Amino acid sequence: MMNKLMVMSGLMLSMGAGVVQAAPNHAEIISVCLADATSGKDRKDLSRFIFAVMAKHPAVGSIANISTTEARQIERTAGELYNRLFTQDCRQPIKAAINDRDQAAVGAGFEYLGKLAMQELMSDKGVADGFMDIVKYVDIDKIANEK
Repeated sequence: MMNKLMVMSGLMLSMGAGVVQAAPNHAEIISVCLADATSGKDRKDLSRFIFAVMAKHPAVGSIANISTTEARQIERTAGELYNRLFTQDCRQPIKAAINDRDQAAVGAGFEYLGKLAMQELMSDKGVADGFMDIVKYVDIDKIANEK
């Protein structure tokens, strides 16, 4: 009897019977929109912008050599991308989130886009190999035998 009840409930839900509309998940909707609206090139451009901004920190600035002219071009490209995403490609879901006072959803969407941008970089063989270079300096035996 319980199995029949579960099957019937599942069938009714799949047909929309008795389903109450939940509030939209703005973060998820924006994330999907940003992912769909950006190309691999867009995400690489975003990664370049993030890298250029991070290079301004004193702890890493000395290992990055970005000219002022290049930094301005990187900023311009990222700004154009943001303008397109906010005013065209994902305007409606972003506007809906803001209207519902869910600004955190906009941040979460762009955080997801940042993760996608990092995946673009991490998929490069040279980057992946570079991350493995640390193994030369890690004492695997000591870590494995640590109690």
